[in-house]
Amino acid sequence: DIEPPWTEGTFDPDTPNGENNWYVTPINVSLVAYDNDSPPENVTTYYRINSGDVLIYQPGSYILFNTEGRNNTFEFWSEDNAGNEEEPHNLLTNLKIDYTDPFVTIEEPPDIVQPGDVLINGSVTEYTAGSAIAQIRIRINDETVYDSAYNTSFSWFDWIFSANYGESYDIHVLAFDFAGNLGQDRRQVVCSERGIYEPG
Repeated sequence: DIEPPWTEGTFDPDTPNGENNWYVTPINVSLVAYDNDSPPENVTTYYRINSGDVLIYQPGSYILFNTEGRNNTFEFWSEDNAGNEEEPHNLLTNLKIDYTDPFVTIEEPPDIVQPGDVLINGSVTEYTAGSAIAQIRIRINDETVYDSAYNTSFSWFDWIFSANYGESYDIHVLAFDFAGNLGQDRRQVVCSERGIYEPG
């Protein structure tokens, strides 16, 4: 037995299922080893995720690849009992995984506001292992009033609108990351018909 085995991998999903070549779900990986001279029980398959430990693959099982980040690597190879090792190892690089939605928080305005200019503000956070914030959009009563592109892991947002007596406002803030994940926050605001009483 002088010939090394070879290994084929199957990925689910088989191609990135998000935007910009990002996976937005964990990847299930299965491996199959082939050898012209050795039976399957005499072949061992190994794998390594990023710079982690070398692990032995159990035939017929799935490897759950769920490490978020833009520079993941997956290495796999097989070796038979005669010591023939598959060379070079199979190495997949730049696997981009981000399945976490941006975190959106509306800080202002309060639930009840006075007539006149009203400030909307808050923040969007994209975890550092993620694909970064790509877009922030503010909608008031289903009308888009702010829509801007970003490329950052954290940002404040603000917008001023005019409130009228007795009107209600559905404030909806949406944030998209480069992988296509959507985070959002929503607040219902009412402009009092009689203003806000301030004791004094």
